[in-house]
Amino acid sequence: MNAVDRLADEEIRIHLRAPNDEQRAEDDFFRTSEDENASADMYRSLFYAGRALALLTFDHMVERFGLTFEGSVLELGGGYGYLSAYLKKKRPELEVVYSDVSVEAVRKSRQFEDFFGTRVDAKWVTGAEDTPFPDASFDRVLFFASFHHTQNPGAAVREVARILKPGGKVYMLFEPSCPAYLKPLYDFHVRRETVKENYYTVGEYRRFFTQAGLKFRRHNYRSYLYRHSERSSLYYAFLSLLPGFLANAFPCSQVLIGEKTGA
Repeated sequence: MNAVDRLADEEIRIHLRAPNDEQRAEDDFFRTSEDENASADMYRSLFYAGRALALLTFDHMVERFGLTFEGSVLELGGGYGYLSAYLKKKRPELEVVYSDVSVEAVRKSRQFEDFFGTRVDAKWVTGAEDTPFPDASFDRVLFFASFHHTQNPGAAVREVARILKPGGKVYMLFEPSCPAYLKPLYDFHVRRETVKENYYTVGEYRRFFTQAGLKFRRHNYRSYLYRHSERSSLYYAFLSLLPGFLANAFPCSQVLIGEKTGA
């Protein structure tokens, strides 16, 4: 292990010390993937694996839906930290804390910090359902295309509600959603053999939020920009032409917003 690797490991705080089978599968995915492991070329991970497109999508969502960031921000399920590093670069006044269940992924985050010329404020190996943070710790909690990896979504949202400050918000961006009547077909379409993923109806998302005491809003994200394939771009170009009520009848990416009200 070289000096840079040792320094990166010293920065990592580990809360998840006994990962379960699904969490170990996540770590194995990052460790064995040519594009995702900690020693993989950063440019290959950024461009070939689609992370540059993800950053464009993030900026588009922030502008389109008026998402705001202030104070302290926690990213849960942040993979190898490219988005947290990007956010810290753009908004250095923010306190940005980043986490993932995979030690391998968190180790790789140093590459993206170096690329953006910044350092996030803290790095944790932790799951979303059980975090090490005190009550009312964060102004914003962020998931980007990661909430569907949580094993217990209800528990994860309750944990988010606990660590949010009053008036704080959680943003779950780029989350898959499918009407109940299409779930069997959609399951066949999105199933992956390596890492387990879940998806929910809008009604299920609403229930997770309201049962945790969070005010719920959501938006269909029908933009065909920055999609990863021509087929996906064509599908969302079709969805963008439909009236909103009719688009609700089809699978669609979601922007989900929860707000913690009260003192």
